[in-house]
Amino acid sequence: MAFSLGILRPYFAVCQRKSTTCPRLKYTLRSNEKSSRQGLESLTAEEKKHIPPISEIRTDNAAYRQLLLEVYQEHQKAEQGNSTAFERFVQAQVLWDETWAEKIAQFVKANPDYQVVVLGGKGHIIYGYGIPSRVERRLGVGNVKVRSVLLIPVKILLCRQIDPLLTLFGITRNSTILLESNN
Repeated sequence: MAFSLGILRPYFAVCQRKSTTCPRLKYTLRSNEKSSRQGLESLTAEEKKHIPPISEIRTDNAAYRQLLLEVYQEHQKAEQGNSTAFERFVQAQVLWDETWAEKIAQFVKANPDYQVVVLGGKGHIIYGYGIPSRVERRLGVGNVKVRSVLLIPVKILLCRQIDPLLTLFGITRNSTILLESNN
């Protein structure tokens, strides 16, 4: 499910205060929405300049497709999203993953001494299917160390009846918990 980019403002503010490099994608949400409605073939030459070559956009990971099918069905039930066809939904998701992976790989190649931190949604990092596996494909498995961390608001965890555990660790309702995924 989509979220407001406003929740990332504190992270960007820290980057600015620390004079940390924070490259932005020239790829726009509009291109992603367009591809979800009309397919990758609908993108103009100008839009294609900001994404990896179409031949590098891989949608063949069966496990990822299954995960995306479940997400797609949730979106359809909730009447969310721009895509009425599952294949276009997959293309839009993977286009986002591949574009981020391409940008990350380019940055790492140009700045090998940097540590890169990417803030991405759960669907783009969970199980390493989205962005992480695509970065490794570009840089070579073993040539890059990828770790994924899921940020889960405490209010979601509180709904799962673990309030006493949170209290034990001194975590309040306004805290954010970092959980490393098993990929």
